[in-house]
Amino acid sequence: TQSTWEIPVCLTAKRFLESIADEPLFDVAAINPKLFSVARPLALARTYRGQLQRMTAFLEGCDNGRELAHQWALPHRHWVDEPDHYSLSDFAAVVDRSMTETLSGLHDALMAH
Repeated sequence: TQSTWEIPVCLTAKRFLESIADEPLFDVAAINPKLFSVARPLALARTYRGQLQRMTAFLEGCDNGRELAHQWALPHRHWVDEPDHYSLSDFAAVVDRSMTETLSGLHDALMAH
């Protein structure tokens, strides 16, 4: 994910950040749960992720639902498996709202089922 911020860092730091960009290393609920109440896009992403987690559990009991769940175009499995865990690229996706758009589409598809 391309960032809109250009902050100079040394090449070693840049490589390190790129190497961990997609790792869900940050448990926002453990680090600072108040972030969800002050950052609306983060709260919305968390809501969708929690709902999708519950929907997935429900769909596992339904043959058509299991097939639908396996057809998801989910970029990162931790979005559903660990709703409070975020990677650096997840934070960028929250800021540019691409995560919310993806999650909203998945949510609507599963609700229609």
